[in-house]
Amino acid sequence: MSAQIYITCAVAAGDVYCWGNAGLEFPLRRTPTRVGGVFDHLTVSKVSLGHFFACAIAEGEVYCWGRGAQGQLGHGVFTDSVLPVKVGGALAGKTVTEIAAGRDYACAIADARASCWGAGDGGKLGDGSIRNRASPVAVGGLLADVDVSHIPIGSDLRDGGDRSDSPHRGGWRPRMRGGPVHELLGRPHEPGHRRIRGPIGGCADPHG
Repeated sequence: MSAQIYITCAVAAGDVYCWGNAGLEFPLRRTPTRVGGVFDHLTVSKVSLGHFFACAIAEGEVYCWGRGAQGQLGHGVFTDSVLPVKVGGALAGKTVTEIAAGRDYACAIADARASCWGAGDGGKLGDGSIRNRASPVAVGGLLADVDVSHIPIGSDLRDGGDRSDSPHRGGWRPRMRGGPVHELLGRPHEPGHRRIRGPIGGCADPHG
C-alpha cells in the first residue's frame, strides 16, 4: 500500500486499486477502484505514489501513470498519461524488484542496480547532473558497482510526497547488500545520520 496526500493505492491479488481524489489523472473515487489499461493482462506486485503520479511493478517491469511534465513517468517524453505506460531507458530488458516514487521523480532497482528518472534538481537522480530525465538513468558514484537491495525515497509530506517508504526528506537512501545503510544526502542535525559534504554520484549535501 502507498498513500499520498490526496490518494491511496494498494495491490491486491495482482491488481492495483486506488481511491481518493488527486486531480484529472486520478479522478475522485470514494471506494477502491481497479487501475486498468495494461494491468488488465499483467500481475502487479508493488505500487508507489508520487505527487500526482504513480508507478507500479508488474511482472518485473515498471509502469507509471499520472502527471509527467518532469519526466517522472519514465516513458521517454515529458507528457501526462491517464493510463499506465511502460518505463524503459536503463530498465529495459532488466527485472525490476523495487520501486519508490518521490514528489516529482522515481527510482527503481533492477538486477541489483539503481536507476532514477524525473526531476533532477539538486542532483537527486544520482547520474552526475541536475537535468530532468524522461527515461531512467543509472545511478553512479559509489553505487555504480555495488549491489543495491532497497531504495526508499524521502519526501516532504506537506508537498504530497509518497508515504509508503521513508520519513526522510530530500533524497533517497539505498540499502546496500552486505553493508549498512548509506545516507547519501544526510541530515546534519539528526543523531546517527552521517553528513556528506562532498558530491557523491551527482548528489551533494544542500546544507554543506
